[in-house]
Amino acid sequence: MPQPLARVHPTLGFELANGNLVHTPEMALAVTGVINLWAQIDQSNAFLLSQISGSEPVITSAMLQTLTSAEAKKRAILAAAKAACSHDEYALIRATLERFTASRNHRNDFAHHLWGRLNTRDDCVILADPKVVAAYTAATTSWIRNRTGTRTDIDRNQVMAWTLRDFEIALEDAREAHGSITRLPLSIGRPPSQNPMQAQLLTDPKIRRLYDRYLVEKNI
Repeated sequence: MPQPLARVHPTLGFELANGNLVHTPEMALAVTGVINLWAQIDQSNAFLLSQISGSEPVITSAMLQTLTSAEAKKRAILAAAKAACSHDEYALIRATLERFTASRNHRNDFAHHLWGRLNTRDDCVILADPKVVAAYTAATTSWIRNRTGTRTDIDRNQVMAWTLRDFEIALEDAREAHGSITRLPLSIGRPPSQNPMQAQLLTDPKIRRLYDRYLVEKNI
């Protein structure tokens, strides 16, 4: 998985600019694949919410689109599921969504973080949180104006270096997320003993572990 820039190279120069994936088409294909899969998952989540609430999918899709963060959308789905679903259905929905939080976060990073490259290294690209870049830019601007003290480096522990293999793993994870989360709308409304979709989801050891934990919690 991606490593902090401080670990990959603590001093090597870098560039944050547009077009850093132009010369790495295999990386670019993996990135667009992750974003596309999660766009489909978002549509499936709107359908899931419509199944839970009894509303039309076009309505639930519009509702979810008003929420700016993926975490807020997840909380909205879980709040509806807690109010309307059986205890075991709620546990399954929560476990499945939680199972793929890391993949969802990677998608958000690909869409919203700044892309860059390391000087003299073509085997990886870097992703930086805009807040980290803003702090670095402010410190650099202040140093240029005043020319006092030591020029501040970017927080290399908060900048991640991604290789092609990292992107391939992220794409594999997104495919797993798509395969599982898009089954959720079909996994509710029937008892577990009569619902093969629930049984299929629970063959994933990570979903099963979370499901078992949430099922026995009194306040989930």
